[in-house]
Amino acid sequence: MSPHSIKPTDVGKRITLQYFDDKGARHEVVGVFERAELREGEPILHVRRRDDSLVAVPIGRIKAGRVVTKR
Repeated sequence: MSPHSIKPTDVGKRITLQYFDDKGARHEVVGVFERAELREGEPILHVRRRDDSLVAVPIGRIKAGRVVTKR
């Protein structure tokens, strides 16, 4: 799916993504990976934050991502 470690089989798991917005600013989102979809030919990852907001991140803007494991 991409060079980072998030896979389609990780749906339902807690993940973290570092990504860039339209202006090049870096952001991070941590939450439950809800789904992946194609939008205009580009894969989009949907992450549900703790506050119940949904963040859609185009895969091409992701700098890093991984499944969050409990310590």
